[in-house]
Amino acid sequence: MSAQPSKCKASFRPIEVRLNPVESINPQAIVIRFTVSKLALSCPVPDGSSAVVHLELRISDQFHEVWTLVDPVSKESISVAIPQSEQIVVTQIATMMNLRSGTLSCFIDATPDQQSRLVYIRSKIFSHLNLAGGRYQPVGCILSSV
Repeated sequence: MSAQPSKCKASFRPIEVRLNPVESINPQAIVIRFTVSKLALSCPVPDGSSAVVHLELRISDQFHEVWTLVDPVSKESISVAIPQSEQIVVTQIATMMNLRSGTLSCFIDATPDQQSRLVYIRSKIFSHLNLAGGRYQPVGCILSSV
């Protein structure tokens, strides 16, 4: 075999490969939820009798992170302002969806007719909220009706 160009001219047709084709998931339907103690937060928290709040991540129509604190009892909510929210790049291969920006990295196994499963998430939201270091366990990932 030679590294020299061949004189043989072959014509190649582009091909399309579909691996496990599934219906595409709307990223705006994804809700990722963490449980955080109200006492740990130094920012305003929603009114309610619960000792914890849900920190929810949603994707906006413009593909930016939208974080909200929600009291699970009263359902009152407060938006969390994020400085310099970058646009999220969404990649989906079969049922795996990757959400990535400068402040977020997330993998979700999602199908339109089944419960989605959060595989991995890393976010800078906890340092932004001045929460003490450590790991925060997500409650889960759901597909909401948009």
